[in-house]
Amino acid sequence: MVRRLSEEMSEKYQEFLIDESKYQGWAESISFPETEEEVCQILRQMKENKIPVTIQGGKTGITGACVPAGGHILNVSRMNRVLFSDPENLTVTVEPGMTLMDLEKEILRIFGKKKVFWPVQPTEKSATVGGVAATAAQGPNEFFYGDSRQYFVSARMVCMDGHVEEWDRSNLAQILGREGTAGVFTALTLRLVPKPEEIWGICFFFREEESVASFADELNEREWKSKGARLTAKEYLDSQSMRLIQERKQDMAKIRELPDVDESFEGMVYLELEGNPDEVEALAEELMELAAQWDSDPDEAWALSGEMEVEKLRAFRHAAAESVNLCVEANRKQEPALTKLGSDYRYPGQKFSEVLARSREIMKDSGLEYTIFGHLDEAHLHMNLLPKNMEEYQKGCEILRVCARACQEVGGVLIGEHGIGKLKRRILEGILPKEEWKVYRELKQRYDPDFLLNPENISLWEE
Repeated sequence: MVRRLSEEMSEKYQEFLIDESKYQGWAESISFPETEEEVCQILRQMKENKIPVTIQGGKTGITGACVPAGGHILNVSRMNRVLFSDPENLTVTVEPGMTLMDLEKEILRIFGKKKVFWPVQPTEKSATVGGVAATAAQGPNEFFYGDSRQYFVSARMVCMDGHVEEWDRSNLAQILGREGTAGVFTALTLRLVPKPEEIWGICFFFREEESVASFADELNEREWKSKGARLTAKEYLDSQSMRLIQERKQDMAKIRELPDVDESFEGMVYLELEGNPDEVEALAEELMELAAQWDSDPDEAWALSGEMEVEKLRAFRHAAAESVNLCVEANRKQEPALTKLGSDYRYPGQKFSEVLARSREIMKDSGLEYTIFGHLDEAHLHMNLLPKNMEEYQKGCEILRVCARACQEVGGVLIGEHGIGKLKRRILEGILPKEEWKVYRELKQRYDPDFLLNPENISLWEE
């Protein structure tokens, strides 16, 4: 059950020592449990021998949370079954290693004609349900469907001493988004909702930075929903993001058929609309008229309808993050110690245009290559720095610290949807309010007093 990582084995399991942040770790052993009982046995064994354990799923995270810092890797990717379904109450219980892609297939197989889905839609389809629960991941749909935590009904979790804890609606929020601080999820019950009758995706392109920012402000100032239609996602990409996507487009099968992006575009806003077909079309026309007022040519917009077609535009949006990861990987060929450097800060109550202008100014002044993309709502932008050497890397870390302090000063939120892990812990240490991480410490003291789970993540911060 537990494999020792000898030199030969280490090479075989190299992929389990890194995540999408490209942060590199090490470990002495690894296991791939297939049942809850196996998880219990492994954790008891590790606790008895005082061996640290890092919980791991799909390895799609970008903070190094699932990257081991010695000890044992407990990878739950083989725990990927549906355990129970309730068509009447629209819930499904799955194991933590089920990917979002497989979850979609299973929901279609089980619920069929009911046409339901899980509205938690992080852009990475290979992410696992357990990973979503551990980080409280959100995605573009959060704007309309709300916080992902409300779509978890209950959970089972194995603690470090091997006993099983059950959580329900009354207390589940305590452990969602806590990055495996208290234990290993082994079962998660998800709440499903009806699929919309119609869905559209529209990409609006702008040749002026001020125009795209002003359009975003107007979108944020209005509700954009009627009885039969609503705006469900609002996303932003800057010119650098589009350039990186265009450079790598032929290597990305899902977006290869989309038109090329004009180099003169300074920004893009991607919107999703859902509801009654006629009402959605009327809402789309209203949005196109508004975009035209801010000099976005309607003839240059991309508008697609239907789930399969809209998926192409979602893939284009996801390609912004994927392109950044590919850049980091390319830079690591010259400097292997480099990792992803990005922000995940929210600015409730702040105008999108003002946050974007400040962010862009900081990025330009840095002299480093960068991209900015993210969610219009709450100006939840992801600033990505692309250093080429360790001097630039350290400069990038300091820039993110400066941005974190500035965000905090205006009442912003420093933990958006990516978690903290090992990389952001270093950036946010001493900045994140004490009340935020005291919750982690209290969970740790109750369920893992020896501090063996997920070493070097946020839960080990000292007062």
